[in-house]
Parts: sequence; C-alpha cells; structure tokens
Amino acid sequence: MTSNEAVQASQTTVSIPETMKAAVLRDHEVGLQIETLRTPRPKAGEVLIKVAACGLCHSDLHVIGGAIAFPLPAVLGHGSPALSWSSAPATSTPA
Repeated sequence: MTSNEAVQASQTTVSIPETMKAAVLRDHEVGLQIETLRTPRPKAGEVLIKVAACGLCHSDLHVIGGAIAFPLPAVLGHGSPALSWSSAPATSTPA
C-alpha cells in the first residue's frame, strides 16, 4: 500500500460503536423508553448514518398513543439531521 492509499483508507475508516441509545416503543401504556441497542451494521447497498437529533411528527404521536397500528417494538422518528457513517458495497446479486 502506498502512502497515498494509506491516507485515503484512514479517511474512510470509521469506528462504529457496538451500542447506541434509542427511544423505543414496546408498549402503548408505557410509552417511549430510552434503551441501549446494538448498533446495526449496513448490508449491501445500505448506509448507516449517525443521527444527531430526531423529531417526532404528529403521526408518531398517534402511534405512541395506539391510535395508528404499527408493529412493536419500534424506534420512531424521521427527518433526522445526520452524518453518513458507514456503507456496505453495492451488490448486483439479489439477496
């Protein structure tokens, strides 16, 4: 590996923590609870992002209250400002 290749490799290598914090809905009666979850790893064609903040929309509030059916457990929220953290190579082979 040349020194230029080493510099490029070090710039694209990111340390992904083993765990992350998330607001998880498991029970409508309990509401959201902050939990420590295992950080997912991107699969082929996916990108893992580091979320700086996340908001809930009114639909999310209806899910929390049980007015909208949604599979549980769930990590709600969208429209997050984020940084690209890691990606997996794309594949041309269907999964």
